[in-house]
Amino acid sequence: MVCIGAHCSDPKKGRVYLWDLDSFYHVTDYDIEGIISSFSGSCISFSADSTRFATRSDIQSVQLRDAESEKDITIATLKGCKYVVFSPNGNYLASYSTDFDVTIFDQHSGKIMSRLSGHTACILNISFSPDGTRLASVSADQTVRVWAVPSWQPLGTIFPGYTGDVQYAILSTDWKRFVCASLPCRHLSLYDLQTGDSGDSILGRKIKPRSYITANSPTGPYVARGDNLLSEGKGGIQLWDLATKKTPMIKGSDLNIIGLVFSPDGKLIAAASADSYVRLWKTSSQTSKGEPIHVPILSEGEVDALFFSPDSNLLGICASGNAQVWDINTGKLIWQHSGAIFAFDPTSKEVVGVDETNVYMSKLDSKPRPLGPRKRSRYIDAAFSLEELLVAVVHESGIEVWLINESWKLQFEIPIPRGSYRRLSFSPDGEYLAYGQLCWKFDVNNEPYLRYSEDAPPESFSNGGPESHSFLTYKDGWIHSAFPPGPLVPIPSQLRDDACWSAYGNSVILWNDFGEPISIDCTPLLQRFKRT
Repeated sequence: MVCIGAHCSDPKKGRVYLWDLDSFYHVTDYDIEGIISSFSGSCISFSADSTRFATRSDIQSVQLRDAESEKDITIATLKGCKYVVFSPNGNYLASYSTDFDVTIFDQHSGKIMSRLSGHTACILNISFSPDGTRLASVSADQTVRVWAVPSWQPLGTIFPGYTGDVQYAILSTDWKRFVCASLPCRHLSLYDLQTGDSGDSILGRKIKPRSYITANSPTGPYVARGDNLLSEGKGGIQLWDLATKKTPMIKGSDLNIIGLVFSPDGKLIAAASADSYVRLWKTSSQTSKGEPIHVPILSEGEVDALFFSPDSNLLGICASGNAQVWDINTGKLIWQHSGAIFAFDPTSKEVVGVDETNVYMSKLDSKPRPLGPRKRSRYIDAAFSLEELLVAVVHESGIEVWLINESWKLQFEIPIPRGSYRRLSFSPDGEYLAYGQLCWKFDVNNEPYLRYSEDAPPESFSNGGPESHSFLTYKDGWIHSAFPPGPLVPIPSQLRDDACWSAYGNSVILWNDFGEPISIDCTPLLQRFKRT
C-alpha cells in the first residue's frame, strides 16, 4: 500500500509511504517533488502485479515508479492531470485532466499514445473493464462513454442520461452498476445496467451535512449522534449499538440537539437542545418515544457543557456563564455558581471549576473554595485522582496539577501543544496522568513530573477496555498511537473530521458522510507493530 502525505517542511514536496499489508510493516518512505497537494480524486495507482505505481503531481507530470527500488521508471507530462489508472495487462496508463479528454500513455516509454475526445464537460472517473478490452469514461455531461482497447475507437455510451449535479461517479468492477453522488443535494443514485433501472434513489440514502455532535458510551457498546438541523428535517438523537449493528434507535426527533453525553454506567444519555432543556433517556429503551426526564435550565442561552457525576446520579450543566448541578432522580437544582465546572470528584460530592478570578473546588452543600488565581482565559477540562490527593485542570496551553490535601498548592505546571483537546485522566493507582497520547509519572512528595517514555503504556492504563484511557488520537488524516509511537493507519478522506471522532481503549470511532459510526479496532495493528 502507498500513502501520500504533505511534507512537513517543504510545501513543494510530498511524502510517499510504502506499507506491506501482510505484516503491516512500514517498508520505506521518501520525498517526491511536486506531489499533488489536493486530494481530490486519486493521486496513486498500482499496476495489477503490484510491481509499479503511478502518481500525479502539481508539476504537470505523471510519474511511474518501481515499488521495490523506489526509482522513477519514466515521467510523462500532462497539464492538469486529475487521475491515473493502469490497464489490467499493465501496458497502458490512462488519465484525465481539466481539458475534458482522456489521455493514454505507454507505461514503458511514457509517450502519449492517444487522446480520447468527445465529452463536453469535466471527466469524473475512468475505468478499464476487467478483461482490459474496453475503457469507460464518466463525465459531468451525463454520459458514460466506452472506448475499445487498444484501438481507442469509441464504442458508444452506457447508462445514458444519468442526472443530478454530480461530483463523484464510479462504475462497479463488473460494469453492471454505476453510482453517482450529488453533494449539493446530498444524494446517492445507483444505476443498474441489466434492469435498465435508473431511478433517482435506488440506495435511498442522502449524504448528511456535518451539522451534528457525537458521543460514545464509556462502557460500550453504544454511540450516539445528535442532529441540529431541524429546519431541514434532521433533528433528535440516533443511538447505535455497535455490538449488534442494528438500525439506530431515534429519540427526540423534534429537537435541535446541541449537547450530548452518556452517563458513566452507560445506562443514560443526556441531551441539551436549543429550547433550553436537557432531557435524559435510557439507552436500553427500544422505544423512540420513551418519556425523558425534563431538566429546565434556568440561565438563558445555549448549553456549553454537560457531564455526569461518577455515580451517574448528578448532572453538571454549564450555560451562559453559570454552573449548575442537578439531581436527575428528583429533577431538582442542588447547586449553582457563576463560571464553569469541569469534573466531579470520585465521591460525587465535590466539583472543580473556574470563575472570573479563581480556580475553585466546592462541596455541593457549601460555597466554592479557591484553589488559586485564574491564570488563563480559557480552561477546558479537569480530572481527579482516585485517592483525591490531586486534581488536574487543563487550560489553553498547559495542565495545572493541584495538591488538594491540607496545603492546597499548585504542585506542577505541564506545558502542552496549544489548541489541542484530548481526554484527561489519572491512572487508577494515581501515579500517572494522561492527556491524549501524552503521559507523565510523578511523586507528589519528592520528584518533579517526568514524561513517560517506555515501550508500553503503564500497566494501570493498559487493560484496553472501553472505560480505559486511550492512547490513540486522530491527526492530519492518520490514527496515531503512543505505544508504539507514530502514525498507525491512514483514514479515508470522507471520514476526516477533527470534530467528530473519539477513542476508547484500542478502538477509534469515526463518522462517514451519511452520519453513521465506523468503529476501527486497532488491537491487531498495535500487536503487530509491537512484534516488529
